[in-house]
Amino acid sequence: VKRILHVQLPKLDMKDTLYEQFLLIRTGSYTALHAYHSGIEDYITLIRIKPNEMPYYVNLSYLYGQIKQLDNGLEVLKKAHAINPEDVIVLSDLAYDSAQAFKYDDAIKYADEGMKYEANGEMKSALVNNRGYAYLGLKRYDEALKDINAAIEFDPNNAYAYYYRALANIALKKFDTVCDDLGKAASLGGEMMTAELRARYCVVKKS
Repeated sequence: VKRILHVQLPKLDMKDTLYEQFLLIRTGSYTALHAYHSGIEDYITLIRIKPNEMPYYVNLSYLYGQIKQLDNGLEVLKKAHAINPEDVIVLSDLAYDSAQAFKYDDAIKYADEGMKYEANGEMKSALVNNRGYAYLGLKRYDEALKDINAAIEFDPNNAYAYYYRALANIALKKFDTVCDDLGKAASLGGEMMTAELRARYCVVKKS
């Protein structure tokens, strides 16, 4: 598919609606193949075609994250935020990526901003959980746990929330629920994320 699109795309004018559709298919293929640099180039082109399309900025930021270019990813999200200050997905990603970049105060600011706008349970969970992640980074564990527990109430299927709660309790040396939370996070798709901690704290004794 990628090879066919590579041949066909130059034949189309960028203003042709098919050009955008083909480009989306190709960048999806690049992402699946972990060819992130090529995917980045395509999303930059897509943003040039539709500069107000928020998902393009979100996806471009994600690809920058995959190649450990957090600063570039944050700049992309900031551009999106300037275009649409009320987009809660952009604000949630800004909160998470800021915490990843150790910019914890910025993370809290973006999460607080996102919580001002109407959002469904899943998005509220993401926003408050990302704020909890920032509090973890600041070692403000009581505030972190308050947010993380709220995130689980908003969305019981938020794998990151269980993982972060385990991290907070490990830091507090309260291990009673750590393995349960790590197991829950793993069952919700966080197997790789939790693997190291499960191996360290949750060794299952063989009979």
